[in-house]
Parts: sequence; C-alpha cells; structure tokens
Amino acid sequence: MKESRFIKTPFIFFLLLLGTILYWNSLQTPFMWDENFLIIKDPRVHAWSRFLDIFREPFQSRESGFSTYHRPFVTLSFRIDHLFWKLNPLGYHLTNLLFHLSNTLLVYLLFRRLFQRPSLSFWGAFLFLAHPAHVEAVTYIPGRVDLISFFFFLCSFHFYLKGKALEQTVWSYALSLLFYLFALLSKEMAASLPLLVFSYTLFVDLKKTKHKDAERILLLGFFLLLIAWLLFRQWIVIQVPLKTLLDLPHLLRRVLVLPVVLWAYLNIWFFPWPLYMDRMIPIIPLGFLPYLVAWIFLFLCVIGIFLSLHRPLERFWLLWIGWTLLPVIHIVPIYLKYPDSLFIAEHFLYFSSVGIIGLLLCRFGHFLVAQNGHEDLPPKGVLVWGVLLTCFSFLVIWRNGEFRDRIIFFEQTVRHAPWDSRAHNQLGLAYLERGNLEKAGKLFRRSVSLAPNPSPYGNLGILAQQQGKIEEAIQYHQKALDLLPGYSVALFNLGNLYAHQKEWDKAIQFYENAVESDPDLLQSYIEVSRLYWKLGKIKEALGAVHQGLQKDPSDPHLQRIKRWIEDGPSNP
Repeated sequence: MKESRFIKTPFIFFLLLLGTILYWNSLQTPFMWDENFLIIKDPRVHAWSRFLDIFREPFQSRESGFSTYHRPFVTLSFRIDHLFWKLNPLGYHLTNLLFHLSNTLLVYLLFRRLFQRPSLSFWGAFLFLAHPAHVEAVTYIPGRVDLISFFFFLCSFHFYLKGKALEQTVWSYALSLLFYLFALLSKEMAASLPLLVFSYTLFVDLKKTKHKDAERILLLGFFLLLIAWLLFRQWIVIQVPLKTLLDLPHLLRRVLVLPVVLWAYLNIWFFPWPLYMDRMIPIIPLGFLPYLVAWIFLFLCVIGIFLSLHRPLERFWLLWIGWTLLPVIHIVPIYLKYPDSLFIAEHFLYFSSVGIIGLLLCRFGHFLVAQNGHEDLPPKGVLVWGVLLTCFSFLVIWRNGEFRDRIIFFEQTVRHAPWDSRAHNQLGLAYLERGNLEKAGKLFRRSVSLAPNPSPYGNLGILAQQQGKIEEAIQYHQKALDLLPGYSVALFNLGNLYAHQKEWDKAIQFYENAVESDPDLLQSYIEVSRLYWKLGKIKEALGAVHQGLQKDPSDPHLQRIKRWIEDGPSNP
C-alpha cells in the first residue's frame, strides 16, 4: 500500500534527530589506535598527488594486519575529510555519523518495501540506529569501512528491487551493479551481495515477470564483477600467495571452531555488554569429539530454525544473516598475524544486523504493531520497545563516552581482554603522553610478555631514552629490529637517538634506512634534511626535502624546511 508523505516524514525526522542525539558526544573523540597510520601518517590522505596510489596500493601496507585489504573508497573518504578538516577529528566523526544516519534511512526504506508496514519498519530502523554493537563502526573512525560499504551495499540492493518493480529495468540494474562495485572497493564483506540477490529471487520473488532475462543478466554481472575484483586485488594490489592468504595450515582448526565463532557473534548482538575492542577466540585443540558435537548441534539448530520459518521472507532474512556473516567467520582469516586466534569485532555485525532485525520483525512484529490495519502500537509493544531502546540508547551514549578518553578506553579493553598485547601497548602510550613513565613502562613490558612485538619494544626504547638510559634504549630498538627486520619505526627511532647523541653519521644512516624501508615515513625526510643542513650539506638537505614532498606535497613541515633552506637561516 502507498502511504502519504505526512506519514513518512515524522518517522524520518525522528530517526535523524535520535541518531544525532545518541552520537552527539562522539564528535569530540580524539584520534586513536589505527587512526594514527590510516589518517595521520598516510601521505595518500594528505595530497591529491597520491590519488592513483589510493587505488593501486593496499588499504595500509605499513601495518601487516591491513596489508591484505584493498579499500580505496575508504582512504578516498579520509582524503576528502582531510581536504576540509585537515587533522581535526571532529570532521571525520561527523562523516561517520552522516553515513550511519543515511544507512538507517536506507534500512527503513528497505523494511518499508519488504514489510509494507511503515510503523513496523520504523521500529526496525530505530533498533538498527540505536544498537550498541554499532558504536564501534560509528564512533571509531576506521569503522567507516563498514558504514561506507554498507551504504553502497544497500543502494545496490535497493536498485535491484526497484528494477524488478519498474519498467526502467536496464538503468536500475546498471546502477545496482555500479553501487556493488563501490561497495566492494570499500570493504570485502560486500562480496556476499550476489548470494543475497539470488536468495531473494529464490525465496521471496517467485512470480514470473517479463524481467526474468534481465535478472539473469544482472546476477551474471554480479558474479563477473566479483571475480574481476578478486583477480584485481590479488594480482595487482595485494600479491599475497594464495596459500598464505588462506592460511592453509590452520584451515581445519578454523573450520572446527566455527560454531564458537557464531555463538560469540550472536551473544554480542543479543547481549551487547560489556563492549570492547580486540576480541579473540583462541583456536584450542580440544580433540575431534567436542568439535563434532558442536557442529552437530549447530547443524540441527540451523535446520530446525529454517524448517520452522514458513514464510518466504523469514527464510530470506535468515539467509541474509548467514551470507553477511560468511566473510567474518574465518574460513578466510581476517588477520594473518594472529594464526592461533580468531579475531572478531562488534562492527563485523553491522551488515548482519539488518537480517537479525528483519527476522525478529517477521516473528514478533504482531507484538509491536497491531494487526487491525491502523498501525497502532499495542501497550505491550510500547513496554517492550520502550525498555529495550532506552537501555540500548543509554549503552550507546555510555560507550561513546569511553571512546573520548584514551586511558578509559584502553583500560576497558585491557580489563576484558587481558591477553591483548596491542591494547596494553596503546594504554602504555596513553600514560606516556600523560607523563606517567612508570605506569607506561609496566604496560609496555606487559605487552611484550604477552606477545613479542616490535612496537612495544620500540616504545620501551623511547621511554629509556627519555630517562637517559641510552644503551638500554639501543637494545630495545634492536630487539624490535630482530623481531621485524627493516622495521622502519625502529630505524627512525635509532636515528633520533643517535641524533640526540650528536652522532650525525649514524643518525643519517638510520634515517635513510628508514626511508628505504618505508618511503612514506615522512618524518624521516624531515629529520635527515635537518641533519644535512646542520652539517652544511645544502644539496643533500634539499634532495631529502624534495623526496619527501614527492610523497606528500602538502606536508607543512617539509614545506617550511624547504623555505628555511632556500632562505638560508641559521637553524631550521
């Protein structure tokens, strides 16, 4: 049925208003964690001269955990934000919020199309907007990989549905394919869309129409785009051997532990507390029998649920959940650097939430909205949704507050993930910035005891240098290099250390080694040009500056040094 504009407008306005209220306190969140190298230290974000590199390089090649990702539209969004906001995190958070609000409206329109009941669709979109598990995607700036990809994902699916209902099938299907390509270039999870479209055609849209041939061509186009994207990212961008990408030695163990992974995701969605980052499920060799029992239980549950769902739309939503969880259940590992653990995250549920909400609306919608055709909300529906959404809204605002203080945020992570080496290291950095050297040192040492990693060793070296323990600092930086030969940050830190000791030749050598290891490490060009200037080697100083400006012509430090050298001051 068709609803008047009067009915639609209040729902949309209320969703936008509520979303703004819930996430208002997220706008003042500072940069933290991966934002350091995805935004602050990535030259592609700072200058249009590196535009092509956004598309032909991995998401962030300097961090091994991201080197298997190709997400150029996300890096491009950072570049656009930087154009207007420079390094003010407010603008980046505002972009995330706008995408989340847009996705909420698209979810509302999707439910409207499939349920044909505006009030029920509103409550479903409300739940999507206010679910606490989505805070990680909205408030954590790199979480926009889910926001942007899901935006294009839903746009593609909407145009697919529109093409089925209208005469302009060719244009609608062409736009559906285009948005699907955009979604793939934003995050790998969008690869599940062709399976979703096929499931909708198979279970929901059973009528014969004159557009069937066009639908078959569209499905073929989806799969051809998917194959082309996989080949491009594997052969041109990532170039990781397939056996490494699949982590074949641990494949069987990942498959066996799959029921545990699914249970963890469902637990996060239905009981979203406590909320924290860096969740890991260890791959523990318990023996074959426990895994077999878990798999049999999972199989019986899935079959039982599927058979109990008699309406085609219910089965479609169940398949939506399954297909969108498929990329994050570790058949293909998400992080290659954690071979003995499976990394899961709250923001991985952003896609699947729509399927879960859609299935809940199908099964329990009659408790929420009266069936008398007047779209009234029964008293019991008011109570259920009032309590649920009030609790969820409180959790969203509370979680946003934790993001605003780095120490509170990482202490929360460490408390619930005491095994997490990365979180201990980041908490140590937060204390180091506050001047609490003793606490920072304890956390860095705890980090390396949990998992030997070059980053905390490097931070211990910086801490030792600040305390005047030069030999100890050199040893820590060398340990970082032993763990990761060619580690550019350790090379740069050694350059700083020898520069501080006025051992100029050694400092220059380490700076140049850092540049050779990571040509995008702009700070190395800055420091080596300053040293050459101190030594009176003007030609070499200008050469280092020009090399750095080729990487990022907009860098203010390099531009300032270039002016200093050309104007001939005594101390740049």
